[in-house]
Amino acid sequence: YYYFSKDSVSYSVGDEYMWGESVLVAPVLEKGIGFRNVYLPPGNWYLWNSNESIKGSEWIKQEVTLDHIPVYVKAGGLIPLLPEKKQIHNTTEYSTSEITWHYYASATASNAVLFDDDGSSKNSLEEKDYELISATVTPKNTTHIFEFTSNGGSFKGNPGERIFHLVLHGFPPAATLKTSGKLKAEKRLNPNGETEITFTFTGKKAVLEVVQ
Repeated sequence: YYYFSKDSVSYSVGDEYMWGESVLVAPVLEKGIGFRNVYLPPGNWYLWNSNESIKGSEWIKQEVTLDHIPVYVKAGGLIPLLPEKKQIHNTTEYSTSEITWHYYASATASNAVLFDDDGSSKNSLEEKDYELISATVTPKNTTHIFEFTSNGGSFKGNPGERIFHLVLHGFPPAATLKTSGKLKAEKRLNPNGETEITFTFTGKKAVLEVVQ
């Protein structure tokens, strides 16, 4: 209820939790069940890694399996992840040389900040050995403007360039892409039928426009 203090129902839900401001997790706590009731707070939501928008302020019945925990993302959520193929065992193996950003369509502006350091230093904040990568999304009618910037920070092992994959949830397959300046980007449909845009981020401001 921290993020939805005006929603009285959220106060009474004790078996769900928010992972940050955008991700809601509804763990399975009963043995052998095939469905569970999930309360979605106000706003529009997406089942994780899907394109279907679900209206909030409602209880829904969600199918569950042994390998699937119900996870939802609030519309406007912008989630950076390492590629699925990348497996790490501790933070010293962590690298942001390749990042997949998942964006869930919304009519309101969004932003996210990725903190990056060497994964081992205890004093990176005090010594300013880190980088902040900011991402903003500004919807204008049928166009979404994506902007990626860096604060110019650096640290040992900091990637000089990064490969960004931008996966768009809730967008039509026919969405078109425009880039600014010399930025080169490739658009394709991934195996889930979602628009995925790939480009190289050098730390300089990168702007992309996606028209639905």
